[in-house]
This record gives sequence, C-alpha cells and structure tokens, in this order.
Amino acid sequence: LTPGSYSDTVSFTNTTNGSGNTTRSVSLTVNALPGVLSVSPSDGLSSSGTQGGPFSPSSKTYTLQNTGGSSISWTASKGQAWVSLSGSSGTLAAGASTTLSVSINSSANSLTPGPYSDTVTFTNATNGSGNTTRSVGLTVNALPGVLSVTPSDGLSSSGNQGGPFSPSSKTYTLQNTGGSSINWTGSKTQAWVSLSGTSGTLAAGASTTISVSINSSANSLSLGSYSDTVTFTNTTNGNGNTTRSVDLTVNAL
Repeated sequence: LTPGSYSDTVSFTNTTNGSGNTTRSVSLTVNALPGVLSVSPSDGLSSSGTQGGPFSPSSKTYTLQNTGGSSISWTASKGQAWVSLSGSSGTLAAGASTTLSVSINSSANSLTPGPYSDTVTFTNATNGSGNTTRSVGLTVNALPGVLSVTPSDGLSSSGNQGGPFSPSSKTYTLQNTGGSSINWTGSKTQAWVSLSGTSGTLAAGASTTISVSINSSANSLSLGSYSDTVTFTNTTNGNGNTTRSVDLTVNAL
C-alpha cells in the first residue's frame, strides 16, 4: 500500500436468526518512508597554495539529496573563518536535491605557513538519517626564497701597470627576502678577480656578505681595459639571480 489511511469492517453474523449481529472496524495508517539525507561526493576539499593566496582548488560542490519518502529539513555548518558555505539550511521534498559549495575564502590569505583543517557538518534536522561530515584541508606554503644583492653597481678599479689598483674590492650583501631557505652560489671568470665566498645557504630573512676583489694576478696584466662578470645565483628556485660587473683599467707607468 502507498502512504495513506485505510479502513475495513469485520462483520460477525448470526446466520440462524440474526440475534447479536455486530461489526468491528479495522484501521490502517501507512506512513511514508522517512526522509534520508544523501551527500555526494564522499571526499573532502583539499586545497593548497603559497602564503597570501591564491589557493587551489578554491572550492568543492556537493549535492544534497533526499533519498527517502518524506520531506526533510537540513543544515550545514563549519568551524573556521577561512571556510565559506554557499548555504546553511533548507528543505528537501522526497527525491529532491540541491547543491552547496564549500570554498576557501579571502581570510585564508592572512594565514601563516602550515597545515589547517576544518569539518563541514551536514545534518538531517528532521530525523537525523544520513547525517554526515566532509573534511576541509588547507596547506599554506611559505613564500619562496628570493635572493637580493646590494649594492646594485659593479666594481670599477684602475691603477698603473704592476699595481696597486684602487679600489681593490667591493663588498656585497646577499639577503634572502623571501619566506623559505635558499642555496646560493657566486662565480666569476677571470683569474685576476677573487671572491671571498662562492656558495652558501640563507634562511628566510638571513643575509651574508661577499667581497669581490682585484687580486695579485692583475699585477702582470699589460696596459688596457679588462672586464669580468660576477654571477650571483639562487640555485633553489632562481628568484633574484643577478650579476655585477667588474672593470679594471691598467694604466702605463
């Protein structure tokens, strides 16, 4: 029987003389199947990105369906400020469905590097059938390391044949202005140029100094103009790779 109210009558009959004939009623109420909340897909939202955003994927859409036979009311809730829901409550008739988006909002842009989590709770507020949850995971990665080299000008030196040459050196500050550790290298080509260091590691915000100098090999150079290039390389990700020129003029005695 489909949902509804049904009735019948049982008759008791004295077929000899009819004395005492009577009846009894029979009543039946068929209730509709209870409403059941179904949420798909079954997996959660897992997002990641660099500190400050954006984060990808930024959202996930769920389908809420009433797979039972009676209307239900539903609610959806979350805990963290960086999670948004496109809806928080509603009603579903038997067989009806709706969609709800779970998204990472702009509040996530201010989060420091690290893992974060939340839980979205879907509740069948009518009878509890089908109550379920979906996880929300967010990984905020540190900003990449960036190599900064100052000052921006090169070393320009001169002197008489056999030396000395002035200025004889220039000091550069290498700093990691990003949020993650980097490895760096410094290189040159000419034998008359020396570097006080050729490689190292810089934690986020850390700095070090390197001197570029004209060494004693320059004393044997003949008259003329000479040049070299010092290359500073961020070997971790290439951010901030740069060069500085080295110019040397050898004058006659």
